[in-house]
Amino acid sequence: MSFSSNFDPKKIADQVTKEALEEVKRKNQPVLDSVFRQCQGKSVEEVEPVLGAALRNADWTLSSKELRDYAKAISDGHRIVLR
Repeated sequence: MSFSSNFDPKKIADQVTKEALEEVKRKNQPVLDSVFRQCQGKSVEEVEPVLGAALRNADWTLSSKELRDYAKAISDGHRIVLR
């Protein structure tokens, strides 16, 4: 008797990665949307600490450049959408 399987480690890894990314989006999009509603149109200097605190609370870290870029986008009225 023999046993065969179509076990494909790459396919499994891809699926796990996809599921992990979906979880990150599900968890963090509401955080970004909340900051956007609260801060759109405010100065970058006002958005940055609010955004930084919200992301820290969500256990998400960005470099200072990324944080500033995200804050600028929100300040300019752009909703950040995780894809």
